[in-house]
Amino acid sequence: MPAPTTIPIQTPSRRYDAVIGAELLAAAGARIQVAVPDARHIHIFVDAGLPLTVASDLTRRLDALGLRITHSTVRAAEEAKTLQSLYHMLQTLAGHNLSRADAVLALGGGITGDLAGFAASSYRRGIPWINCPTTLLSMVDASIGGKTGVNLRAGTELQKNMVGAFWQPSLVLADVSTLGTLPERDFRAGLAECIKHAMLGTPFGEERLMQWTKDHLGGILDRDA
Repeated sequence: MPAPTTIPIQTPSRRYDAVIGAELLAAAGARIQVAVPDARHIHIFVDAGLPLTVASDLTRRLDALGLRITHSTVRAAEEAKTLQSLYHMLQTLAGHNLSRADAVLALGGGITGDLAGFAASSYRRGIPWINCPTTLLSMVDASIGGKTGVNLRAGTELQKNMVGAFWQPSLVLADVSTLGTLPERDFRAGLAECIKHAMLGTPFGEERLMQWTKDHLGGILDRDA
């Protein structure tokens, strides 16, 4: 199993690590405690499409560290990415009485991360959050940069990401082991995003990334970690 790769990310508001590798969630506790050392309570917003064992295993491991863990599910659909959904999420955080030192954890795809991050940016005027993307698309496109938000319906038109905030996470854990249960169509959509990034990397495309993808395409499609 290849060792995890850590990419430090520096923004004007926060420095954090994006960690990429297999079985990261199985050993997430130590990294989370370093990233949010003052948190005593973590609320996990779980993508409703995830296998139940992913969230329950993470909950059990964090609970064993003495952290208080609560969780709720998020319906990961564009029509559910609304201010109403955000309101319910904020009510959930308030109902569990999270403090400003406590943290939110997003476990799922890009929609879950956008909603959970926006909730974290709004609750008590901003609390820490951790992003654990579980789809290839969210790992390569939506998990860094702090882009959070919801859609807004104007008449009959759905305007994507019209309301939101840039609220940087305290940690990103991209556990590629979670890609094993991803439907083939969704996995290939994420791979298309990787190829797009390779094409946009320089004025002539990021040739090394494109060539690496071509050379390893068989293993990638087989979900080789």
